[in-house]
Amino acid sequence: MSPLQRRIITNQDATRIIRLSPEEFLFSRTVLGEEYTIYCGEAQLIGAIGRACTDNPVGVYFLTGHGELTQEDCSLLALQLRSNGFEVHSGEIARIAPAATDILLLLAPRSDLTGDEAQTLAAFLDNGGRVLVACGADTPLSRLTQLQAVCSLYGLGFQSGWVVESAAESDRYVDAPEYLSPVVAADYEITGRILLPRASALITPALRPGVTVTTLLTTSDRAVLHPDASGNALDSQAGDVSGQFLLGAMAKKSSGTALCLLASSDMLRDSAAISGASVLDASDNLALLTDLVTDMADIDQTASLDAGVKRLPAQRITFDSESSRQRVTILALTLIPGVLLLTMAVVLLKRRRL
Repeated sequence: MSPLQRRIITNQDATRIIRLSPEEFLFSRTVLGEEYTIYCGEAQLIGAIGRACTDNPVGVYFLTGHGELTQEDCSLLALQLRSNGFEVHSGEIARIAPAATDILLLLAPRSDLTGDEAQTLAAFLDNGGRVLVACGADTPLSRLTQLQAVCSLYGLGFQSGWVVESAAESDRYVDAPEYLSPVVAADYEITGRILLPRASALITPALRPGVTVTTLLTTSDRAVLHPDASGNALDSQAGDVSGQFLLGAMAKKSSGTALCLLASSDMLRDSAAISGASVLDASDNLALLTDLVTDMADIDQTASLDAGVKRLPAQRITFDSESSRQRVTILALTLIPGVLLLTMAVVLLKRRRL
């Protein structure tokens, strides 16, 4: 392995090797047929240093086996999580062994959990585990009875249908009614708008003793829930229901258990687009998801290493040739990481002396 691909971080307990390949410093995406690249070297290095300086880094698992969205479908979210010090994995619920402090992501499943999987998920939550579930209007909720049963244990569930809201009704300037821009009701530092494409709604059955549910996202009181997710968003349907709808909620127990439900899965998907732009680029969705996962992980921010780089940059880089891309990559892997690592070493030495 080239020296440029290896960074050695030493703390007072052990020496750990964090390997970063050149591809991890430049992240390429294609939106509506146009490819662009962002430089994320600083964020990647800080995430790696954070993991090396933590005795037990929090793992985030993209669950598979039910037609869910994968790491590849949500690659920008996975990159954002790694950059914030989380270890990102994938696997079937029956084949992984997460710690109670780890977080499971179940995003837009197409088929239900088996009885054994539902029991495993319920036991994980009972033992202090953390789970985030996202299902939208196109998720076959009527088939997900086992999943709904697990969520109902914590006073939450999904309601079938399609929630729409025009800009004229919501006063939040979304130019397409199928892309909700909800009110962020919880105390999260979100300065931009949140976009939820193709959203369903959440319901709150009877609460389980010892569980508290916090509202995260809501519509205005003038939204509409269509029972049928097909057709035109603003056309009336038989059985339409108007009012305010819950789009995001977090259930917690004092033991550390956290179950977060979001009423849109496309809000996390790389390929979701609005008005010719990526939903993730046009919103603060990634910032919200990072804050939610950090909240669920119950990370003590005062004890973590913070060098000020927590968000991925939004600047797009276009290369006129592969050779120019390689030159930028070499520069990114030598000069910039070297300066950053020197800064981090000074920070760590100062912390040891305190």
